[in-house]
Amino acid sequence: MIIDAPLVISVEYPTEFDGPAWVVDQASLIDMLEFRRDKEVNSNQYNITIDGARMTEFLEYAGEQLSIEPQNARFGFDDELEKLEIVSPAITGRRLDVKSTLDIVIGALESGENKAFFQFDSVDPELDDDTTLDELGIVGMVSEAKTFFRGSGESRQQNIKAGSDMMNGVMIPPGAEFSFNENLGDISLDTGFAEAWIIYGVGQYKE
Repeated sequence: MIIDAPLVISVEYPTEFDGPAWVVDQASLIDMLEFRRDKEVNSNQYNITIDGARMTEFLEYAGEQLSIEPQNARFGFDDELEKLEIVSPAITGRRLDVKSTLDIVIGALESGENKAFFQFDSVDPELDDDTTLDELGIVGMVSEAKTFFRGSGESRQQNIKAGSDMMNGVMIPPGAEFSFNENLGDISLDTGFAEAWIIYGVGQYKE
């Protein structure tokens, strides 16, 4: 095994989410080298390879950054047709297959290569786009509520709409606890919110 360049591990078909490739510099690779006696009986020959435990630590850290949580499909209900309509499609998640990636990395290095691809397992959402009313157990409306915000400023109206859009189509399984904050997600200008006045304590502040 000759370490003459950094190790570059990347996603085979990268997206903006994946960012740049992950690089292990030469000094770190050399520090991971270990010598193993040949398995043949009475052999005095040693083989040079990568310490699997050390490389696994690196891959597990990379896997935490590269994992994608699956997202359930969100549905609305068409009252006239009495059927579900997709508000936002399901998203399949992924988890890094550390063992497979480790085998590929070590195999590449032992073959004189310095590039390898991460290996992933797909993680399916609980509710995909083909979920039916019968599967969800929906038989009718449970409750309905209304609120009004007439007279509010444009920025507040925009924020209420942005927040309500994020709640639209959220599916809550029987017995589950609904968290408004978890479903609301990121509150920022990038997700459609605007700076607006809020009441905090005895004063008003803009945030």
